[in-house]
Amino acid sequence: YRLRLGSYSGTIGEANSNSGLTFSNNQQFSTFDRDNDRSSAHCAISQHGAWWYGNSFCHRSNLNGNMSVKSRLGLSWCDGRSWKYPDYTEMKVRKIRPSTSP
Repeated sequence: YRLRLGSYSGTIGEANSNSGLTFSNNQQFSTFDRDNDRSSAHCAISQHGAWWYGNSFCHRSNLNGNMSVKSRLGLSWCDGRSWKYPDYTEMKVRKIRPSTSP
């Protein structure tokens, strides 16, 4: 699955080109058995979870990370200035059907 972002909101940081989910926009979903990221490393293994990983940095957000680890290897988010380690996250995803206009 490829992540295509619309708008998002929340309290953890502003949406800019260097922040959290923006970095994952247009990325393929990678899992331990399906390496779809653009990194030479296998991000789903090195980051301990599946996500829409990007290039050599792997991510600027990892909402599937281990909640008990307060580092980039756990539940983490970068707002473009610093890393945040929230206690929980909530993410809602919906499928958008292609238009069928003539």
